[in-house]
Order: sequence, then structure tokens, then C-alpha cells
Amino acid sequence: MRIATRLTFISVCIAATMAGLLAALAWSFLAFRSAQASHLLLDRIEFQFLERTSFRDQYFLYREDRMQAMWEQSKAATDSLLDQAGAQFRGPEDQDQLKRLRKSLDESETLFRRIVGNTPKLGAAGGARAVFEEFDKRLSSQLLLKASVVHDELTALREANELKVEHAYHRLAILVCLLGVGSALVMVLALRQIARLISKRLAPLHDGVKTIAGGHLGFRIGLEGSDEFSELSRSIDTMAESLEASASQLGEEISKRMLLTARQESEARFRAWFELPILGIGITSPDMAWMEVNGHLAAMLGYGREELVGMAWAGLSHPGDLAADLAQFERVLKGETEGYCMDKRFVMKDGGTLQAELAVRCVRKGDGSVDYVVALVQDITERKRAEQERRLLADRMSQIQKLEALGVLVAGVAHNINNVLAAVMATASMHEKWAAGSRDLEAFRIIGTACRRGREVVKSLTQFARPTLADSAPFELEALLADVRSLLESTTRSRIRIDQLSAGEPLWLHGNAGSISHAVMNLSLNALDAMADGGTLTFRTAVPEPGWVELTIADDGEGMAPEVLAHVLEPFFTTKEVGKGTGLGVSMTYGVVKVHGGTMDIASVLGQGTTVTLRLPRIPAPAPQAAVETPPPGTGPLTLLLVDDDEDVRFLMARMLRLAGHRIATVAGGAQALDCLAAGPLPDLVILDQNMPGMTGVQTMEKIRARYPLLPLLISSGQPDIEEWTCFRQPNVAIISKPFEMAEILAKLAEFALERPVPIVEAP
Repeated sequence: MRIATRLTFISVCIAATMAGLLAALAWSFLAFRSAQASHLLLDRIEFQFLERTSFRDQYFLYREDRMQAMWEQSKAATDSLLDQAGAQFRGPEDQDQLKRLRKSLDESETLFRRIVGNTPKLGAAGGARAVFEEFDKRLSSQLLLKASVVHDELTALREANELKVEHAYHRLAILVCLLGVGSALVMVLALRQIARLISKRLAPLHDGVKTIAGGHLGFRIGLEGSDEFSELSRSIDTMAESLEASASQLGEEISKRMLLTARQESEARFRAWFELPILGIGITSPDMAWMEVNGHLAAMLGYGREELVGMAWAGLSHPGDLAADLAQFERVLKGETEGYCMDKRFVMKDGGTLQAELAVRCVRKGDGSVDYVVALVQDITERKRAEQERRLLADRMSQIQKLEALGVLVAGVAHNINNVLAAVMATASMHEKWAAGSRDLEAFRIIGTACRRGREVVKSLTQFARPTLADSAPFELEALLADVRSLLESTTRSRIRIDQLSAGEPLWLHGNAGSISHAVMNLSLNALDAMADGGTLTFRTAVPEPGWVELTIADDGEGMAPEVLAHVLEPFFTTKEVGKGTGLGVSMTYGVVKVHGGTMDIASVLGQGTTVTLRLPRIPAPAPQAAVETPPPGTGPLTLLLVDDDEDVRFLMARMLRLAGHRIATVAGGAQALDCLAAGPLPDLVILDQNMPGMTGVQTMEKIRARYPLLPLLISSGQPDIEEWTCFRQPNVAIISKPFEMAEILAKLAEFALERPVPIVEAP
């Protein structure tokens, strides 16, 4: 290519580069302007939101319809601006933020309208005005919280847009800088390219001469053209060809002499390491016969060296590994590979099995055919055994770690859920008393029943993490199965048939009936999931031998493959889709059965269903117990100190106990409780939560006991094994499990009220 043509090409490239930079600059400027417009729109939205909030607050103060109308106008303006933002903001993240903002505004609007609708009721409430005022306050609190959420989401959207404006500005500034720097760089590169064009003819000739002078006689300059540099290049190439021919002849003679010497040295070295007692080494012919073996290989296989020579190695291979070895050896003979490695078993002379690591490499003749094959054999029997033991140990350790992690998780979850259930159960208990004779009574009873079921579920979880027999008592298995069957029949579609085949006699067990019921329910739900197209679920009870009860839960669903059945008892293992199973149901059931002293077997065939067999210890039918008389109520109201870190629990328990006529003070932690006791006067009883941050219930109890040894304490906790803790087995200390109903806490307080404690003084 001519130099003028190349210069023209360079000019075109410079122009194209500059045009691209200018186009990028223009695009960045437009993006900056668009981000600014979005920022202004968000300012207007924020102003409308503040105006809307102002009208809402004025309505709270004056309750005038005019303020509501102004709020409606502000809402319409806000919705219009949001519609503009929805059309202007195209990014998926912006759209998601706008959707969340709209949703929060809609929820805020719903709460505001509920407050507006409650306003007329406040004036006409009469004696029930306190209830409507409380309802109005709660709606106002929820509306304020929702307004805070709206403000946070609007702030997040604004910050994201400000970040886009900043990025657009930075990008614009960078492109301006790049335009200046690029212009200078392009000029420098253009001048450099022109200089290279001038020196291009001389540089290859100079480099070629240096290369040939350095001893690379096979190098050719090959400079094309008709100028003097090209003629000089061809002369140098001719001289290099002559020198290369002379050097080649001399090199061949030297190579022959060196090859002979190297071969002799190589044979000596090969013989030395061939006899080393480290690896078994064998040389075989292409027809798989041993041509030569070292002593270590013969000793490994239990043969003499002369016995192995001439023997086919296929006859010494384990039948299970022979096919794979022959396939690889055939590839070597065909030239597809030069060698291979594999783990292989050999049959020793005494009939034993040698676990070995085999490495094979072939040596070929000049025509490419295999001359002989070298095999290296290393005994790995002990290593295989150690690996198997390590795998078993690792599997066991993994299960232990999973269970430990699950125990920590369940303890935290149970504490939080029990606090929630305690609040709901306390509310339901109070309203049952208030709603006596009302049509709402049944609703509150249903809430209480649901909370009690939730309490049993939490107990089942905590018993899985740390199995106990808390709240154990005799129960009849057939009646329990009838309840489970009734619940399943009322919640499953008619496509599932449920049969209960009874042993024909009462079957009494001792344990936690709720845990056993939950375990049977878990297995039943798994069976229902396996019968997506319908089928039959069968409960069968039997007495296989004296002192034992056998419960079989069978389905004719899809069944499980052997590899799935092998892992079915492992925690977190599940075959269900993500979000449809935790992998804990069967593991929890297994833990419940074990803590009750029983066993569990699972049999399943793919396509033929699954059968789970539980064997549990049987007890004689308990004798009927005489009715226990309810203790009479106390002689008067008690003065109580409630210590609990959960605000909802403190509020609801205080209302519940005040409703029962007791005087109560509440604090949020152990340190505050000690300060309250020190300030006096001392209460009749301290109700103390076990799980609290800072000072736990046990730590607080120890400090209270040190100062006031006779002060009665009532410990509340959601842990199922709390009654087994020896630290609580002290005089004037009672335990109540969370969550509890109003009747349960009042019964505990009645026990303290029956016999008033002696006057309490601080310990010296």
C-alpha cells in the first residue's frame, strides 16, 4: 500500500474517532438534561406529599370536611404527578420503587379514610367513646408509621435519581476531558504512525540480520520489493541457506554420537529405578502378556517374578474393573491416546483383592505401532479404607453441625413466636370474659384454639432441636388417630380416601400427645403430597408383641427411589420444590419417636407408594382419676411486678391482670426490676420472663434471691424443658410456660394468694 493511501486511512480514522466522541458527548448531555427533569418532577411529588401530609394533620386537629376536601385535591395532584413519573421513569428499579410508593400511598389513604369514617362514630359513641377513641388513636399511629414509610420510599427514589444526575454530570465531564485528551492522543498517534511508515523498510532488514547473526540460520528476512533493501535481503537469505546446510550435516553427526551415549546411560538409569521397591512396575506386550515385572509388583500380587512373566494381566484383573481397563487399553492400541490412569482392583494369588492406582504409558515403534506398554501399580488399599472412614466421619459431623445450627435457630424462633402467641392469647382470653353472652364470644374462642395449636407446633419444633417429654401424660392412640383423620378429611379433597384399621382394643401410650399428633400429621401430609392424582391413605394399628404398639401409615402414591430413601431422615433434605418444603418434617417425626422410646422404619418402592411404621411402648390403661377441686380464689388482690422485654406482652398482661383485680407495675429488663424493688415498696410477687437481653431470667432471679430470699417469683418461658431446670426448684418459685391463657395465669396467682408470704425484708 502506498504511503499516501495509508495517510488518507489515518485521517479517516481520526475523523471517525472524533465524531464518535462528539456523539457520545451529545448523548451524555441529553441524559443529564433528562435526569435533571426527573429530579424536578420528584421535587414536585415531594412537595405534594408534604402538602397532603399537612392537610391530613389539620384534619386530625379540627376534623373539618374542608380539610378532607383539600386532602382529596392534594391526593389527586399527587396521583397525577406519579402518573407522569411512571411514564418518565423507564428503569426497572425506578418502576419497582414507584410501585412500592403507590402501594404505601394507597395503604395510607385506606387508613386515612378509616379515620374519616370513624370521626362521626366518635361523636355518637356515648358511653363507648373510649373504645372508638382508642381505635382512632391506633389508626392514627398506623397512618403516621405508614407516612414514615412513604417518606422513606420517596427519599430513596429521590436519592437514586440524584445519583443518576450526579452520574450523568460526571459522565459528561469525563467525555469533555476525553475529547480533549483524545484529540491530543490522536495527533500524537498520527505523527508516530507517519514516522513508522518512514522507518518500516529499514527496521525488518536490521532485525533479520541481528537474528541470523545470533545463530538462527533457519530465519529468512523475506523483504518483498525491487529496491536496494529488498536485493540486500535476498542476498542475506541465500547466505543463510548455505550456512544452514553446512550446520545441519555437522549436527547430524554430533547427534548420532550423543544418542548412542544417552541410550546407554538411559538403560542404566531405567534398570536402577525399575528395581526400586516403591512402585510395582510391569512391561507388557500389545497382546496383554507380561514381558517383564519388578520384584515389588510380584510381591504385591503374591507371585514370583518368573510366574508372572508370560501371564496375561487380564487374568489378574477383578471382573468388575476388567471392562474399563480393556476399553482404555484398546484406545492405546488404536493410537487414540498415549496412556491412561485409573483405580483398579487386582486378584492376588491367595484370592484376596488389591486396591491399586494404575498408570499406563505406551512406547511406539517408528511406524507408530505399539512396541510395548509400561504399567505403574501403587497399592492404595489402606488409603481407600482411610478415605471411607473419613467420609463416614464427615457425614456424621455434618449431621451434628446441622442439628446444632437448627437448635440455635429454633430457640430464637420459638422465643419470638411464643411472645407473639402470648400477646394474641392474652387478648383473646380477656375478650372471652368481656364478650360473655355476645355473638363475638365464639370468634375469640376460635382465636384461643388457634393459639393453642400454634403453641403445640412451637413445642414440636423445640422438641426436635432438643427432644424432651415435657407435658407428658397417658393418652389413647386410637382417639388421637381419629382426631387426625377427622381433620384431614375436612381439609383434603374427596380424591383422597382415608382408612383407619383399628387393632380392636384401646392402645394407651405415655408421652406428649401433641407431639405424636403433630408427627402423624407430618407423615400424613407427606403422603397426601405423594398422591397428587388421588389415592388411599391408611392408618393401621396393631399389637406386634406385649408392651408395644405398632402404627403404620401407608399410601399408594409415587414412592421414593433408593437413593432418596437413603437420605430421607437427614435434616433439611427434601425432594419438594423451593418454597414447598423445609426438609424437617420427617426428621422432626423421627426425633419425636426417639424421645418417646420408639423406633421408625420407612419402606418405599418407586411408583408403588410408601409405608412408615412407628413402634411405641404401650402402657396399661390408667385408672380413672377423681375430679380435682379448683382451689378457692385468693383472699384479695395481689401487688405484682411484671418483668418482660416484649412491649406487647407487658401491655396485654398488665391489662389482663388488672382486669382480674390485681395491682401491677411493669419494667422491661432485669436491671430495671432490681431498681424498682430497691425503690420499694416490695410487691407480693414478681413475674419474670426467662429470655431477655442483657440479664436473663436466671441471672435476674439470682440477684433478687440474694437481696430478698423470700420474695415469691413466677418464671415464664417458652422453652419446653424449663420445668426440668434445677435452678428453678426453689421455695416460692413457680413456673408457667408461654404462651398461656388468662385462666392459666390466674390459677398460678391463686396458688400464691392462698397463703400470703411472710413480710419480706432485704437480706443483710
